Amino acid sequence: MPEFTLEEVIERVARGESLERADLRELDLAKANLDNANLRRADLEGANLEEATLRRANLASVSLRDAFLVRANLEGANLRGADLESANLEGANLRGADLSRANLEGANLEGADLTGARLPSAQLIDAKLGVATLENAVFANADLRNAYLGGANLTAVDFQNAILESANFEEALLTGANLRDAVLRRAALPGADLSGAKLERAVLEGADLSQVSLLEADCRHATFQGARLKGAKFSRTHLYGSDFSIEVADGAEVDEVDFSVAGDGSQLIPASALAAFLNGKTDGGTASPQAAAATAAAPAPTNRRYFGHGDVLRDASLEFDADSIVEVDGRFLKCNITLGQGAQLIIGRDGLLDGCQVHGSGILVVHGRFTSDAAPGIDGARRIIVGATGCVRATVKQPPGHTHFAFEPGCVLRLKTETA
Repeated sequence: MPEFTLEEVIERVARGESLERADLRELDLAKANLDNANLRRADLEGANLEEATLRRANLASVSLRDAFLVRANLEGANLRGADLESANLEGANLRGADLSRANLEGANLEGADLTGARLPSAQLIDAKLGVATLENAVFANADLRNAYLGGANLTAVDFQNAILESANFEEALLTGANLRDAVLRRAALPGADLSGAKLERAVLEGADLSQVSLLEADCRHATFQGARLKGAKFSRTHLYGSDFSIEVADGAEVDEVDFSVAGDGSQLIPASALAAFLNGKTDGGTASPQAAAATAAAPAPTNRRYFGHGDVLRDASLEFDADSIVEVDGRFLKCNITLGQGAQLIIGRDGLLDGCQVHGSGILVVHGRFTSDAAPGIDGARRIIVGATGCVRATVKQPPGHTHFAFEPGCVLRLKTETA
């Protein structure tokens, strides 16, 4: 039996008194005014809060399992760590609410408004978010396996590092969405609009991308293996380092695609030349400079490693096999790195290699910083590419065939070269 009656709850909230840890299970609070209420750690399991107003309420770590919150107003509410498993939030207003680490497994959020809501590391397995408004919401590191988001407005939503396996995004609006490092394995996205979306390093294996728009989407280093691309629209899509191939593109509508390292549109390949480009040949059968670049730009990522923000390695010895793709947005300090034949070491904008040595016949791509006082700091690299935001200060020992260098305007260089 609830600890308080409806009238007592309303009176306490009106007087600004705390209801922290209160037992309000199964209580009928429909249409109650609970704005600014302190319900931290309260037990509201199975409670009826239909059309209740809980604006800016403190609901941190509250239990709302199986609660009925249809059309409830939770704008700006603090729901950090709340348990909303199987709760019904259909049509609820959660604009600007904080649901960090909340449990929404199996919850019904269809038609809900979560504009600007924060859900980092939240659990949304099997949640229903059909036709919900999620514009600018944050789902970084969240788990949305098997979630339904059909027809949802996901404009500029942040799904970085999110688990989206087998999630359903049919006809969803994902323009400008951040899906970097997201796992979309077997996800259903037929008819979704991913124009301008950021899909760097996204895993799209076995995903249904039929009729998807990828206009100017950044798919560098993304994995498309086994994806269905019938009717998918590739136009000025950035594909450097992805496993995009003629076989993968079967059934897709390709206008022109970009294979530039920086994803800046500087290496646009029209549809008429795509096959020759990806096969490494011109129409006459001779390898072209662009085709040679494609070989480096789009290898099959058989061995991919990623070191993200916050990853710090010190005094480590690392060895990466031939044709590996290694991406660093973290910090490597005084590490010894060996690259196999054709392996790529990519230092992101936020990446730092300080005091490190890189050995082997690999490819070094620098958008962040590489500084080394060792002699040599880079030994045997086949190719060194430094982007506009890159900084390299090191001694380079070139192999017998020499190192090929490429530098974008704006990069900072202090290089000394030696020959073997």
